[in-house]
Amino acid sequence: KDELVEKALQSAAAELDAHCEMLFSQERPLEAFIDSYLSEWHLTSPDQGCPLPTMSSELGLRGQHSPTTDAVLKARLNQIEAALENPNADRQSLVMMSTLVGALVLARSVKSTELATRIMDVVRESLKTQVHNVEKADQ
Repeated sequence: KDELVEKALQSAAAELDAHCEMLFSQERPLEAFIDSYLSEWHLTSPDQGCPLPTMSSELGLRGQHSPTTDAVLKARLNQIEAALENPNADRQSLVMMSTLVGALVLARSVKSTELATRIMDVVRESLKTQVHNVEKADQ
């Protein structure tokens, strides 16, 4: 079973890499990434998109670690850091990914669609404001 989980995670990671390459090649890569990550589609498609919210919860419950999880997270952190282009980018990228994954996990777990939408909307706008403020400070 563990081998099957790892293969599924690797397959999802490969699909995610291609999608993120496209997002991070856009003019405003962080906004595109945030919008995609906290989209209605990603909320309602836990079997597709980024495997971190689903697999991290599952693996965490089992006390199981995955090198593929490390690889997925490091790839996203590197892309975010490159887009941020500032001395604190390593810390900011970790906060951003943790916030995105946490928001998606919470939004997927609540029964109220109104609350799920609110979680997604508030976190999306907050992160985009932070990105804008960082960009403004760097100018």
